[in-house]
Order: sequence, then C-alpha cells, then structure tokens
Amino acid sequence: MAGLPSGDSRGVGMFTSDAHPGIRAALKAHYPGTPWQRCQYHFLGNALDKVPKKREDQTQAALQGIWQKENTAEQANAWLEELINELSGPLPEVADWLSEEAPQTLTVHHTGPPGAHDQRRGAAPPRAETPQQSGAAFPQPRKLPTPVWGDA
Repeated sequence: MAGLPSGDSRGVGMFTSDAHPGIRAALKAHYPGTPWQRCQYHFLGNALDKVPKKREDQTQAALQGIWQKENTAEQANAWLEELINELSGPLPEVADWLSEEAPQTLTVHHTGPPGAHDQRRGAAPPRAETPQQSGAAFPQPRKLPTPVWGDA
C-alpha cells in the first residue's frame, strides 16, 4: 500500500487479492468504499482442495463457467446458487463453504455499468466466433456445465 496514494481511490475501480485478512483490512482502512474481489485463481485452488480428486474437473468447469466475463451479475449469482444446490447432497461441507465464500469472487460482475467488467477482466475485443469455435475451454455463457455429482 505504500506506493499507492492513501485515501485517494479515484480511478481505482476495484481491488483484487486473496482472502488474507491483513490485505482486506488495509484496503478498507486506506481505500474505504472501493470494491474488493477475492482472486478467482486463488479461490479455485482453495475450492479444488475441498473436493474429492474425481470431482476436481467438474468443480473447475462449473466455477469457470460462473466467472465468464459474458455473464451478467444475475446469471453468475443464479449459476452459483445452482452449483451450491447440486453440491448440497453429495458434498454438503463444500456447498456450505461455497455459499459463504464464493460470492466474494463475483464483485467484478456487480461493479460499474453493464459490460464494464469486460475491461477490468482484460477482455479482448468482441469476436464473432463462439467459445467452442475458438477452441476455448469454457462453456457457453448462457449454459452452466451440468456436472453429474452422484456419489461424492
């Protein structure tokens, strides 16, 4: 924080960090009112540590689908809730953890006017092709991957 102008968050749209309480406290103290988001990369690692090995790919695909820049805040929230509901039977501890912690990864979808999060996430200019045509690993933004959780 030493290199940043204290208390002047003009031009700062959002801070992203891991969930370290010291970082969050410093941001609140020096930049009150500036939105904070939990780092999706670090969160994904935390989430994969909580699921059985055989469920890691499904969990990763579901979270990455939720975080797609094309999603609206409403879509991201709805798909997160769907994932939590799907996990509540086979992996209730994971579902509870996601319910408590995962909303912190969606701040970018809730800040600024519609489409503003494209710039914050480093979005490339719009392309005519779909993610599947471009070879992207993520599912379509309007369709959440449907994992078959079965027995955890």
